[in-house]
Amino acid sequence: MKRLSPSLLVQAVAAPVLIAATVWTYLYLGDGPVAGRWAGVVALSYLLGSLSWGYMLLRLRLGVDIREFGSGRTGMTNVLRTGGGKAAAVVLALDIAKGSIAVILAREVIGSQAGEVTAALLV
Repeated sequence: MKRLSPSLLVQAVAAPVLIAATVWTYLYLGDGPVAGRWAGVVALSYLLGSLSWGYMLLRLRLGVDIREFGSGRTGMTNVLRTGGGKAAAVVLALDIAKGSIAVILAREVIGSQAGEVTAALLV
């Protein structure tokens, strides 16, 4: 049985927790005070951006730490070099999705362009 690294375990647990927190924020913070809505969206946007799909995917799929190859970054370009085109396409789609989710959440919960831009920058 393959041993999972602590970093991978943290991210693997964080992903569903962040998804649940996003749904909760959408459902329950929409009618709350403005400061609470901003705080929820800003925190979630930042935390969504901290998920490293490139690291998680290659660690689970190939058992390699992407940070030890190529540029040492976990983004799509280094995944393309290390894991191939299919893995890079999945990482790109997941990275786009996390940015889109943050902006849509800001649009629905905060309801202003300033909130959308802030969420996009933080993610």
